[in-house]
Amino acid sequence: MKRLPDYLNGVEVERVLEVASKDAFRNYLIIKLMWQCGLRISEVANLMTRDIDFLDKKLKIVQSKREKDRYVSITAELLRETRFYLDAQKIEAGHIFLSTRKKQISTRRIQQLVGKYVKEAKIQKNVTAHTFRHSFAVNFLKHTKNLRALQQILGHSDIKATEMYLNLSFEDIQEDYERVWK
Repeated sequence: MKRLPDYLNGVEVERVLEVASKDAFRNYLIIKLMWQCGLRISEVANLMTRDIDFLDKKLKIVQSKREKDRYVSITAELLRETRFYLDAQKIEAGHIFLSTRKKQISTRRIQQLVGKYVKEAKIQKNVTAHTFRHSFAVNFLKHTKNLRALQQILGHSDIKATEMYLNLSFEDIQEDYERVWK
């Protein structure tokens, strides 16, 4: 089984989100989507208004690896924040996240923003945009213990790719252990 990559705990993610929210709501929303929906950086950059189902609280991920469409859930709160952003930016169709030139934001730009916010949040880990996807996966698995559901959310065709998230850190194991004996 592959080694578990670096990931952030909820407190660390909140620190990054707080820093991002003070800079630009767009950037806060990008990071929050990767964290709460487990999206890849390219999936966030490619997200279009037509991919959001406000009624059924889900996102259609069209540009995923291997060109397979999949759906991921989105919280009511994150939907409200997305609606607020779209209304404030007057975005009715097309890509959700735009550059200052009103073009689709690049994955490179998202990576730069993540690096900036992680540094400002004083996180001492090797964090990339993909780290938020890993963090989502670890958090989801810790709370649900449902590997098959995680596989579907992440869009992994092979369960072996998802199994790496079973390799929890010692701190996570210790936390679960303590909970058993409380």
